[in-house]
Amino acid sequence: MDEQASQPPQVGGEQRTLASIMFTDVVAFSKHSAINEERTYRALNRDFDLIYKAVAEHDGQVLNTMGDGMMVIFMSPVQCMRCALLIQGELYRQSLNKPVDGVLQHRLGLHLGDIILNGKNTMGDGVNQAARIQALARPEAIAMSREFHDMVLNKLPFSAKYLGPQRAKNIHDAIPIWEISPIDDMIRQKAAEALFTPTASESSDGATGRRSAFILLAVLVLVGFASALIFMVKTANQAKTLMPPGKSTQAELEANARKFPGLRKGNNTPTPPANKPNNPSTKPTSLLLNATEVADVAAKTISYDYAGVSDILKKAIGADSDEGKAMIKKFDDLALFKHWLETEVSAAKETAPLMGQLEGVAIKVYSTADGTMIDNGTPVVKNLWEFKPSTISAVAEAAAAKPPTGAGLPPEATGWLATFKDVHKIS
Repeated sequence: MDEQASQPPQVGGEQRTLASIMFTDVVAFSKHSAINEERTYRALNRDFDLIYKAVAEHDGQVLNTMGDGMMVIFMSPVQCMRCALLIQGELYRQSLNKPVDGVLQHRLGLHLGDIILNGKNTMGDGVNQAARIQALARPEAIAMSREFHDMVLNKLPFSAKYLGPQRAKNIHDAIPIWEISPIDDMIRQKAAEALFTPTASESSDGATGRRSAFILLAVLVLVGFASALIFMVKTANQAKTLMPPGKSTQAELEANARKFPGLRKGNNTPTPPANKPNNPSTKPTSLLLNATEVADVAAKTISYDYAGVSDILKKAIGADSDEGKAMIKKFDDLALFKHWLETEVSAAKETAPLMGQLEGVAIKVYSTADGTMIDNGTPVVKNLWEFKPSTISAVAEAAAAKPPTGAGLPPEATGWLATFKDVHKIS
């Protein structure tokens, strides 16, 4: 099918046509609305504006809006895929600068099938299939049928995982589904892949394929700019993947070879220790992590489980090296920071809240029976550690300026906060 196909047929009079169909949906929309209807509809309108613009840029046509979702058709499956990638990429990039309570998660379903256009109604098996495929998608993911996947395969850079035949409501036969993972999942996978690439030169001592834990900090830099560096960016008429399947991260690793121990210049394999780590007469000179440990460290860091990260590092090869001790201290300090901040926030009450600034807006922060209240004009109550790093940083700065416990600011607190900002890449 031609990538530059004409506009979809206009609705009016009955027509049957083969089309690429996209269904969108907001996850848990009713729940969000029940918590704060005004905020949720404001976020939905913002996201709809983004989707409408992306659809128009890719020669699509919105046939129907269904509360929190849309039905869109394209004459070109390639344009449909480009649009879907752009939508999820732009929504993710937008979410990086929004508080958690102002972000909606969308899921997309794509299908190539027969539809019937009849006045204001759109019918046909293709419509039903596309709707069910969308319902099978995970939050922030893109699910697609075999028919659609086969049409765009090798025509665009994307990475989709085959999930096998999936049962869908009111569809007799199971639907073979491919899924493009949520961007956060892709980031974690890229982090592990960037740090663990087995080679033929692996040693047999179990330390093979390991990387210096300092490289993890470089990967966390990528996490901070994931939308731009990991997935896709917008161009005039298409979404491109900056790190397409098959592209090695070797260039990035080589660029950092001088900064991070454990890399040889000119290749991305680990530098073997002069003596094997299991030689009792010598000690490793750097901290070494395997792929599973790297993934666990990344996941625990993102979820603020600093004590958990420290436990992993303490058991790793090279934990007693200078590099290992420095890394362990970094996360031990973050665990102390976390305990300090929890104590101060728990002491802040509605009558005497913490007063701070978040993205230029004044906030009040105090403890309630249901969690931590952060009020920037739109009150939100959550567990403190469910908020984004930028929000937690703002709360910590407010607590440092005037500790609610009255105990004064610990001398280490400034360093703790600097470490927190460094690890989570907060400017």
